[in-house]
Amino acid sequence: MINIRSANSKDIKILQTLNNEVFKDNFKYDGDLDLSWSLSSEGGAILLCGHFR
Repeated sequence: MINIRSANSKDIKILQTLNNEVFKDNFKYDGDLDLSWSLSSEGGAILLCGHFR
């Protein structure tokens, strides 16, 4: 059984790391990606509040 829950502030670092892995993989398709964004404070803040641009 899979338990799905909302993320909390303690999960942000894990989510940033996972997002960074996706960015690194997708860079080969989109060279405009900022590979430092996922692990930046802005990237973490966006994940925490759930708003994406």
